[in-house]
Amino acid sequence: MTLQQAAAALASYLARQAELDHRQLDTLRFGLEIIVGAVVKGAALLALAWLLGLTAPVAVALASGSAFRVLAGGAHCTGFGRCLLLGLAVYLLAGLAGARLGSVLSPDGLLWLLAAGYLVCGLAAWRWAPGAAPYADLGPARRRMFKLLTLLYLQVFLAGAVYLMREGHSSLAVAGLAALVAQGASLTPAGYRLIARYDRWLSEIRSGRGSASDVGQV
Repeated sequence: MTLQQAAAALASYLARQAELDHRQLDTLRFGLEIIVGAVVKGAALLALAWLLGLTAPVAVALASGSAFRVLAGGAHCTGFGRCLLLGLAVYLLAGLAGARLGSVLSPDGLLWLLAAGYLVCGLAAWRWAPGAAPYADLGPARRRMFKLLTLLYLQVFLAGAVYLMREGHSSLAVAGLAALVAQGASLTPAGYRLIARYDRWLSEIRSGRGSASDVGQV
């Protein structure tokens, strides 16, 4: 049973109990997919980070990027496997960037980097947040609320990153910033196009493998 099938079965059961309509069922199913997928992705990511000796920077990257994404939205893959691969790559690379760059950047250089990242993500959030997501039909008032919460979160992140830097944990600040910038990029039209191409490319690869397997079984 795939993640989508498990989420659909659980959503159908809960919908019958709560007497939800078809659209509410779709929203519930999508939400369950996100929750279960996040648990699986988090466990896999932290396990790999532990094996690579990057537990702390990857954990900070995951927390920073995920909090921003919950508020701001962004581009989505159409399949859990493709989403998992992309998430693992983004957060592991963010953790690696923190581990490598945190020790070589000067305090002034890191402050400029944090300011630049804050500005870039702030502009992206001001222009495009909250990003479009399946089954998320937000009215103008809720859109303004999520935009405001996203901008407030960026200020909290900046304050936390400066605190980490002053406490001698520059690698954690860089890791969090790298994940934040990656999530901010997913809000932009270019980010949506890039993730759509990645999603389509892996889908075509999987379809090709499936076709080859079917031919071999004939």
